[in-house]
Amino acid sequence: MQVNLLGHALLAAELLPLLNRSGFVRVAAQSSGARFNAREADLRADLGSSLAAVARASPWDQYSKSKAGACLLASAIQRRLAAAGLDGAAVASDPVL
Repeated sequence: MQVNLLGHALLAAELLPLLNRSGFVRVAAQSSGARFNAREADLRADLGSSLAAVARASPWDQYSKSKAGACLLASAIQRRLAAAGLDGAAVASDPVL
């Protein structure tokens, strides 16, 4: 989760002031088909869970959730870019598609 999602979210948050000053913005998040294994109910349940409870999930479940999170992160960044009136795009790519 830290490598696939949280690090990317932190980097995007740190770079957002620079992106706001640029003329054209492109942000790409790497996802995978594993994202389809993450259910929305599980993602919502994790938000209210303790860190220990989330850590007990299987590595595959965590990977799937992190890749679903990458898509959600790209979507959130896209909304912020649009709200700021910036030209560009934030997308999630999938090596299979």
